[in-house]
Amino acid sequence: MTMRLARWFPSTLKNKLTLAFLLLILVPFSILNYYNFAKMESVLRVKISEQSQEELNRMNKAFEEIITITNRTFTLLEQDPNISDMLRNPGKYDAYDTQANLENKFKAITNSIFLTSPRVYYTVLDRKGHYYTSYKPLEPLDYNRLSQEDWFQEGKEAKGAFRWYLEKNYVHKDESPNPRLLSVYGNFRQADGSAFAVVRISIDYLDWFRSITYGTSEDKQYFLVDANRQLIAQSTDAPLDLSELNVPLSSHTESGYGMDSSYIMNYSYVPWLDWYFLKRVPKDIVYAEIDKLKASFFISFLIFTLTFIGITFLIASATTRPLKQLQLKMQSVVRKNLKVYLPEEGYRGEILELSQTFNQMVGDMNDLVQRLKKEERQKEAVHFQMLLSQTNPHFLLNTLNTIKWIALGKGDEEVAEICVSLGRLLEASLNSEVELLHLKDEIELVEAYVYIQNFRYKQSFVVHYDVDPALEFALVPKLSLQLLVENSIQHGLSGKQGEGQIWIRAYPREASLVVEVEDNGIGLAEAELQKNRSGRKRSGIGLSNLKERLALLFKDQAGMLVQSMEAGTMVQYHLPLLLSKPYGKE
Repeated sequence: MTMRLARWFPSTLKNKLTLAFLLLILVPFSILNYYNFAKMESVLRVKISEQSQEELNRMNKAFEEIITITNRTFTLLEQDPNISDMLRNPGKYDAYDTQANLENKFKAITNSIFLTSPRVYYTVLDRKGHYYTSYKPLEPLDYNRLSQEDWFQEGKEAKGAFRWYLEKNYVHKDESPNPRLLSVYGNFRQADGSAFAVVRISIDYLDWFRSITYGTSEDKQYFLVDANRQLIAQSTDAPLDLSELNVPLSSHTESGYGMDSSYIMNYSYVPWLDWYFLKRVPKDIVYAEIDKLKASFFISFLIFTLTFIGITFLIASATTRPLKQLQLKMQSVVRKNLKVYLPEEGYRGEILELSQTFNQMVGDMNDLVQRLKKEERQKEAVHFQMLLSQTNPHFLLNTLNTIKWIALGKGDEEVAEICVSLGRLLEASLNSEVELLHLKDEIELVEAYVYIQNFRYKQSFVVHYDVDPALEFALVPKLSLQLLVENSIQHGLSGKQGEGQIWIRAYPREASLVVEVEDNGIGLAEAELQKNRSGRKRSGIGLSNLKERLALLFKDQAGMLVQSMEAGTMVQYHLPLLLSKPYGKE
């Protein structure tokens, strides 16, 4: 399978460079451009839909304002004291005057509020057999017939928010030729809650719909439908089939859009009527400019791509021709085991640099081979010296073990214990593979060292341990505590009169382990004077050695501090808190 795939890939460097350009530069660049254009196209489409949606929302808002104003006229009629008194007590007024006053009131409201709005028609019935209208009726009016109609019963019982209804047009064709009107019913009530008049206000919504959609281009089609997808009004005679469009009218979504293969449909919801304003635009008209831009973009990109491929092929050919010549000469270098250098004459630019770099590489490789041979010989010599140096410590351990058994044979347990303590220290020093010890093991080495020194200094000092038990398996540098205790004894307590005290403390601090060794010796200043008088020159090697070990092991995460106390000296070092509990100890 791999061999078959390999056949499809070019074998020459020139063709590989061309293919690499196509796969690694041109193809990703093409994908990126296509993605960016698709994103831009999507943004433009959304922008166009949003603009169309804004237009539909403005239409919805204008319709809502008309309904709100109409509801307000109901309040204006109800709050007019003269109108209310005429309807409540029609016997107090002449019938002609009442009719004239109401008609004038209707005209005044229409001229002041509905001057540029659709035509509005008023029907008012009192409870005493009188009716008043602002329109020419389609049929002769009769109070008994009007009071038996459904709208009168609805208006008489109406309470709270206004409800609007579609009803058959009752206005004469000369005033409103449309088949239906949009009406609201209500009543005027007395203080005791009883209705003394029933009012019907109707809007010629079809006339308003035609006026607001008048002048729009023929490709924009407007519709008004209810939640059951029944057509209420339309600006064109074109058929409307909502089943083919993805428009979620039943969800009562405030606004949105849907589309099919031919149209884009925007909608805006009218909640108080449960209606929808719709705007339908053919896709080929909406996206005509985008399609032109797309065609122009891809034609330009295709020309640019073909030109780039040709230029790349020419550059690859010009680059690989001298490389081919260089390859033939380099093969002779391989056959002669790096003993031949490439000629640098006749080349320039990157090829010249390649020749010079190759010649330098051959020289460096020859030097490196010689250096490796030399280092290998040195490594063997060092290894031999290490093996030789380990012979003497092993000899000393064996000798100490012999002395211990001789002392035990003679009953001298103190000498035997000294041998055991010294053996522990030598064994720890001999083990070069271990650099970190558990804190408890390090303390045991300190105890072995202190045991030996107490014999030397005749029990003239006491060591106190203040170590958190939870830190017994914390890791510390090997013989670090022993070195500090030795420093305290030799430079602090050896020249002191009276009993010496040494305190060893270990405690955690955040993510670090802090170890302190404090003594009540002669102090730093006095120790320096005694060193100068005695001529000793190696008193600071131990501390500097420990500081370097901490730096090598833990870099800048560890440090050491030497501090002079009121009586004596304290040495403190900190390092990362590393707990290494043996298996089964947790």
